[in-house]
Amino acid sequence: MYVDDPTLWLAHQNADPRFLKVHLIGHSEGASVGMLAAQNSIVSRFISIAEMGQRYSDLTREQLKTKISGEMMQQSETILRKREAGELVADVPVELIVLFRPSIQPYLISCFQLDPLHEFANLKNTPVLIVRVSTDIQWSKEDATRLAGALSSAEKRLLQK
Repeated sequence: MYVDDPTLWLAHQNADPRFLKVHLIGHSEGASVGMLAAQNSIVSRFISIAEMGQRYSDLTREQLKTKISGEMMQQSETILRKREAGELVADVPVELIVLFRPSIQPYLISCFQLDPLHEFANLKNTPVLIVRVSTDIQWSKEDATRLAGALSSAEKRLLQK
């Protein structure tokens, strides 16, 4: 759903003779949205800032491993697998409700379907810049490295703070 808006905006800008080039910049989730929009649009350059370089479900697993108990991890794994399969989960433990509440399940299901490395590789006809800041606590420099590995023509900048 989120991809429709930037795709329509890009078409509008590209049809306007006042614009010779259109660059698209996205940050974090917006970078994933921008990446998908750039695949179906005319973009002079796509700039990805702090985009995930792994599936959202895998990132969630990685982040939870050090934050919750083994039993809660087993319960979250069951929920994650159902979400990856496109299934809603009716009975979410109260300890996990913040992450897996029913109101955001359709959104998470759509996020879990995205393979950012596969999608990033589809930008082969678009100049791409990958930007990551050293102080980012959500996405690692390995995410930027994985993205760059998926698209060898991409330029990567790791900014130190």
